[in-house]
Amino acid sequence: MDLFKQKNLLDGLSETELKIFRDHAKPRKYRRGTIIFEQEDTGQYTYWIESGWVKTYYTSLSGKDITVGLWTTGDLIGAPDLDFETRLLSAQVIHDAALLTFSSKDIEFFLSNIPQFSRNLIAALSFKVRWATNIFDRLATESVLARVAQTVLSLAHAHGSVDGRDTLFIDSITHQDIADMVGASRPSTSISLKKLEKSGFIRVSFRRIEILDPEGLMDRRYE
Repeated sequence: MDLFKQKNLLDGLSETELKIFRDHAKPRKYRRGTIIFEQEDTGQYTYWIESGWVKTYYTSLSGKDITVGLWTTGDLIGAPDLDFETRLLSAQVIHDAALLTFSSKDIEFFLSNIPQFSRNLIAALSFKVRWATNIFDRLATESVLARVAQTVLSLAHAHGSVDGRDTLFIDSITHQDIADMVGASRPSTSISLKKLEKSGFIRVSFRRIEILDPEGLMDRRYE
C-alpha cells in the first residue's frame, strides 16, 4: 500500500519567510463542533491548522455525510476550492482548533515571494487528490473490515506518533470518526476493530489505537 503524508506548508521556510507568512495569515480559534465552512459556500479562504482536529466531509444529494478526511497540526484545508465559485466540501472542528487563515490574494503574494511555499502548496494539493482517490476507491471496492484496516493504517501514517516502545499509535480518533470515513455504521466499525484487535494487528483503548502489526494490517485490506 502506498502510504503518504500531507506536506506541511511551512516546511523548509526560513525565519524571514515564516514571518512573512504569519504577518499575512490571520489567527482564528474554533470550539469543538464549529462549522468552519459549508459545502456550496464561496471559497474565499484557505486554512492551515496550528493545533486541534478538523474533519472535512461531503454531503450527497440524499443527505448522507461522508467524511473525506481528519486533519490536524500542519495540515491544509480549503485550498482546492479557491478557483471555484463554491466549495465542494464542508469542514467542522472535532477538537478545539487554532487555525491560520489566508485569502487567495495572500496566496498570490506568497507564491511570488516565497518559492518554497509554492512547492509545498503543490505537494499538499497533490496529496489531497491522492487521499480523496484512495477514499472513494476504498468505498467502492472493499469490505467493511478491509476499509477499516486501511483507514486505520492511513490515519496512523498521516497523523500517528511513536511511543517509547517504538509502537505507532493514533490519538483523538473515535470509532464514529472511522465509521464516517469508511461509510459504515458505528457498530459495524467497532466489530471490525475488535476483529483486528483479536488478530493481534492493533490494540484499542479510549481514543487511542496502537498499530502492533502494520504488515498484517496491510494484508487484511485485501480480504
